[in-house]
Amino acid sequence: MKSLIRSCFGRAAGSYYDAASVQKDVARICVLNCPAAHYGNVLDIGSGVGFVAENFNGDFSSTNYFSLDLTLPMLVEQQKRFMFPVMLAADGEYLPFRKKSFDLLLSSSAMQWYMKPEISIPETLEFLKPGGYFSFSVFIKGTLGELEDVSRRTGFGRMHKLEDERFYLNLFEGIKSLDFSHEVKDFVTLHPGVREFLKAHKMTGAGASSEKMCFGKESYRKFVSEYERLYSTDGMIKSTFRSLFIYGRKKGI
Repeated sequence: MKSLIRSCFGRAAGSYYDAASVQKDVARICVLNCPAAHYGNVLDIGSGVGFVAENFNGDFSSTNYFSLDLTLPMLVEQQKRFMFPVMLAADGEYLPFRKKSFDLLLSSSAMQWYMKPEISIPETLEFLKPGGYFSFSVFIKGTLGELEDVSRRTGFGRMHKLEDERFYLNLFEGIKSLDFSHEVKDFVTLHPGVREFLKAHKMTGAGASSEKMCFGKESYRKFVSEYERLYSTDGMIKSTFRSLFIYGRKKGI
């Protein structure tokens, strides 16, 4: 699965910045959920083309900003826009740092791709210093619910399974050293047609979210017709992204 993620997002690196409007909005909120301050060491996990770094300015600053992503082409695109992060191509589930190294941990729209989040997310928080802050966002069940529903009805494809809100909250509630808050937000995108929606979806690395796609003409025709029937309003096709924001502080000084 990791090789598929790396491949799909690598191919989408050049188009991601313009196509991933929801991910851009989510990253902005992720940063705003942090206290505005100067931080020593900051780690941005699954940084992509730099949506989080783009918002890390003004009242937010750092001594050292580490930008980590699984996909090298994403980091190459990020480096075209930002010079301050230290770029590192690595797997967020196996961080190459010492524990208690960071004053702030950030991750926006990335951890839903983890293979073993019940293990790796708690381990990630071990890299946070006592008294340090974190702000994460993950896409949860309900994201692309329209696509999932129509795919199931027509046999067009099958979506990558996303965990629900309770799954992640259980993880964080099990870490007694944390004080945290959370909220769920829905983001709706509109497209002039199903074809345009699928094209935009592909430009954000969508192949990684589709475990199986059947592109036969009849299957595609049924898919388009059913999507338009169920999720078209005033001639526009909608798609919904559901993001869970979890943010807070590690106890201690």
